[in-house]
Amino acid sequence: MNETREELIALVTREVLAALEGRTAALAAPVGAPRMLVVGDREKVPAELARECALFTVEDYARDGNILAYDRLCITRLSCVELSDIALGRDSRPAQCAVIQALLHGKEVCLLEEGLPHRALAGKGSAALYGVLEGYVRTLQTFGVKLVGEPKPLKPPSEPKPPKFAPPPTPKPIATGKPNPQRLITEELAVKLAAAGGPVCLAANAILTPSARDVFTRAKVEIIREESV
Repeated sequence: MNETREELIALVTREVLAALEGRTAALAAPVGAPRMLVVGDREKVPAELARECALFTVEDYARDGNILAYDRLCITRLSCVELSDIALGRDSRPAQCAVIQALLHGKEVCLLEEGLPHRALAGKGSAALYGVLEGYVRTLQTFGVKLVGEPKPLKPPSEPKPPKFAPPPTPKPIATGKPNPQRLITEELAVKLAAAGGPVCLAANAILTPSARDVFTRAKVEIIREESV
């Protein structure tokens, strides 16, 4: 009996304190100020959103159950269960019910980027599960929920670094003219080819006589062999 009485006293105390907190928030705001219902931590509402507003919690909504008593709704934290329930239209809990009713009645609903705890785990676990949760976020956006806050910038892809000891690439010389079709390159022919200037392109199976090779060496002419097919 004593335990039941203590539990009842504790319950009444929590209700009274919650009511007093809501009343304090309402009294702190100017007369006629917009009433904002907060899903999550009331202290997390950005100053630019909370300015000139009377802030109320989900506990306040649970007592009166009237979403029309509020002008707008701000979500400072949304668990994975609450996120999926709202996206699927499940309103069995006060938080989910408040958001769904606000959307159905055309109330302004905003959601803080930092209020999505699963985003802190991006790239650390199941990509499939993360994709499902992000799909629910996009669903809420299609319902009219506005995301507040800038997402973290993505790091630009880094350029691949070259190997530390890789030798510099050797440019392949380009010969002028067509390959010489003759298979035997004599000294006389070598003189004519060297006089034309530039690298000399020879057939893959061309045979150079020693004297022809000397001609090319003295003229400092580069010899390029045609690749065999």
